[in-house]
Amino acid sequence: MMDEIGNTTMIPWVGLSDMRNEAVARACRSGCEYALLIENDALPEPDMLIKLMSEEMPIVAPIIFDKEINGAKVGIGLPQRIADNGIQPMRWVPLTAVLFKVNVFNATGPMPFASTTLESQLFQLLWHYGHRAWMQTDVELKVASQPQRMFTKDWKSLWEWLERTYDRMRNDEPDRSYKSE
Repeated sequence: MMDEIGNTTMIPWVGLSDMRNEAVARACRSGCEYALLIENDALPEPDMLIKLMSEEMPIVAPIIFDKEINGAKVGIGLPQRIADNGIQPMRWVPLTAVLFKVNVFNATGPMPFASTTLESQLFQLLWHYGHRAWMQTDVELKVASQPQRMFTKDWKSLWEWLERTYDRMRNDEPDRSYKSE
């Protein structure tokens, strides 16, 4: 089953929790064993899902690179991981693309994203119930744009960014084409 959850608000990050909760609810109602939550700026390789499922982990994500340290590309998440080190335990991973075994959400109730606004908070909640996130450092996920880190912008820059994003969401058709490098 493949399903797209529409945006519930014009402010980009505000509706993410609702959309994620709806995706989990649909997966649970449909009897799915796994749910891949993937955001619209992700550019997955065609075999990414197969590679993540082959790990047979309750929570697994690909590596998304943010920067280089001493010549090594470093992934987003905690602890920071470098490429090509196989499957690695994590405290949190970016929610840009995460494969969840649906029964993970039996512990959290029907709205696991409702009380969490940051990735680290969700994974702390899951950790409390004995679920650990894993990162497959051999599977890279490219994204259309780097993380925005909106709260590090000054108010004027943030407002301009919000206006551009709102206009783009309201006026542009979503680009669902696959772009491979």
